[in-house]
Amino acid sequence: MISPARGAWRRSISALLTLACLLPLSALGGCQARFPAERIPKMKWLILPFEQPPSMSTTPRAIRGWWFGARTVRQNPRAGQMIADSLNRAMAEYDFINLYSAIDLRYYFADKRQILEDTYPHLSEGEIQDLLGQVDPLDYGKELGADKILTGRIIRQYLAENRTIHWWWSVAEIEAQVIDVQTGRVEWSERYDVRTQLASQSAVIDDVVARMLEDLKEDYFLPLSRR
Repeated sequence: MISPARGAWRRSISALLTLACLLPLSALGGCQARFPAERIPKMKWLILPFEQPPSMSTTPRAIRGWWFGARTVRQNPRAGQMIADSLNRAMAEYDFINLYSAIDLRYYFADKRQILEDTYPHLSEGEIQDLLGQVDPLDYGKELGADKILTGRIIRQYLAENRTIHWWWSVAEIEAQVIDVQTGRVEWSERYDVRTQLASQSAVIDDVVARMLEDLKEDYFLPLSRR
């Protein structure tokens, strides 16, 4: 037999747990979704590789500074694609989003690249890539039948290692935005500037993507669910 005191204690704990699960922005797992997904209209999203500085491909490794401040700087030529891939994997879990396949997108760009190579055989691979990068993302979105485009640009992203004490750190400064294909309007944008000691480039990219997803939930999807 449960004593009255113990029964009251259990009821209090149960009430607290129920209250925690009812909080609209509760960070506790196992309660309810952060936003009612069923209220968000179904949308087709296209996630494009993030634009990046040419130096990330042409100079993936460089030495900067001098004396005790000299450091080896390494840039990842695939950083823009890595961001898009991470976003694709994470957002594939959202039932209200129909993502354009990342694999199909690679075939799509391969076809575009082949057309340019056949038309302009004198151009180098880098020049072909520059031409593809000059196309307005909206043109890709319209051609592929997307409702929204998620893309952005890398301002800087590298791993630096001090050449004297071999201490290293990674830096990522990235802008992201959601564009409505029909109107061309930027519906959401954010800038991230992350610097982490003793971290790899991929770890910093994962950190930025996690922050991006959280901001999209709070500032984009949650308001949509309230309309």
